[in-house]
This record gives sequence, structure tokens and C-alpha cells, in this order.
Amino acid sequence: MWPAANGKIAVRRLRSGADTAAAKTARAGLLAPELHRCSVAIVGVGALGSFIADMLARSGVRHLTLVDGDVVMPGNLVRHVVGPEAVGLSKARAVKQHLVTRYETSVIDVGKELTAGAEAVELLSNHDLVVDATADFAITALLHVAAQMLAKRIVSATIQNDGMSYRIDLLPPLDGSEPLPPSGVDAGRRLTDFFEAGCGSPISPTPPYVVMEAAAVAVRH
Repeated sequence: MWPAANGKIAVRRLRSGADTAAAKTARAGLLAPELHRCSVAIVGVGALGSFIADMLARSGVRHLTLVDGDVVMPGNLVRHVVGPEAVGLSKARAVKQHLVTRYETSVIDVGKELTAGAEAVELLSNHDLVVDATADFAITALLHVAAQMLAKRIVSATIQNDGMSYRIDLLPPLDGSEPLPPSGVDAGRRLTDFFEAGCGSPISPTPPYVVMEAAAVAVRH
């Protein structure tokens, strides 16, 4: 009950709901309590990496490190988890703001690219899991070699063929075999050559729903 604008008393009925950590955890899946204790680093928080970060936080991961030196551009918003308020921020900082305002998650953002073996080793040593969402062969190879050295594994997720396919790799493979061979681009399809102002890379017409599908598969892994 509280005074209304006309000087009378206004009475409204509100439905109460549990807002406790236990209530939220109960809706996050059976693995949520275990994931509370896990720390995950995501290298590359563009379209795919941003949704992977969001789903991991929703699923119970409380400690995330985001690595990306790129900046959010207006055109990124179609497939990215952040909104217009993030334009101009580094993608790592933008995703961090998105996560800490919505979920009970501590996030460290690293606004630079992964370029050295020592950085890859440090990242793997300080986290339970590293997710590579860069679609950059050099960075994937760097993390893969570091994982082999430390007897650890990474999850590598990428979207291919303008959204016609995606692949999720566990590196090194569990059975000790060689990773699956590279996926080739369908020779019958012509990749887009469209560019936008301020962006040096060709624009991919990958639909937003493919980004979410690929992110969900990566998080399941």
C-alpha cells in the first residue's frame, strides 16, 4: 500500500517468488552445483563466444575469463549477445558487463589477443577449461599445443560455410587419436564478398539461430 497521485491510498497485489540462490540453481540443471566451482576461459567473445559465455553463466559457471581484443561494431549486434549500449567497447568488456549485471558470475575481461605460448599455458593452468571460439587456426593451434604440454584439453567451436555447418572439437581427442581433418568449404557455394565500413573482414551471412545452435552444442560439450 502507498499514497497515489490523487492523495488516496493505492493497493496493489504482487505475486511473490523465490529469489534465492537455491531457487535459481534448481532451474539451471543438475550440473549447476558442480559448475559453481569451475573456472572457464573463453578465447574469442564475438558472436559465438558471447553466447557460449552467456549459456555457461546461466548453467552455473561462476568464474569466467574473457579474452578478446576486438571492438563491438554496430553490425555485430545482429548476432551478438550484447545490445547497442556496448558499441565501441571491447568485446571482452561488453560481454563482462552483460554477464555481471544479470548473473551471479565473477568475470575477468582481457582486452587483447592471445599471441604467445606462455599466455596459452598460463590460461590453461589457471582454469578448469579453456574454450576457443576464435575461428583462428593460429590461436587454436597455440592452445592445442599448450593443452598437450599440460595434459589438459580445450573445446574448440567454430561456424563454417556461412552458417551451413559448425563443428565442435575436443583437443587433444579423448582416445589419443588425431583430430578430425579440416572441414572444407562446399565448392558449390560462393562465399560472400560484402564488406561494411570500419570492418576489414568479409561479412558472413550466418543467421543468428546458427550462432545459438552452435553455442548450445559447445556448452553441452
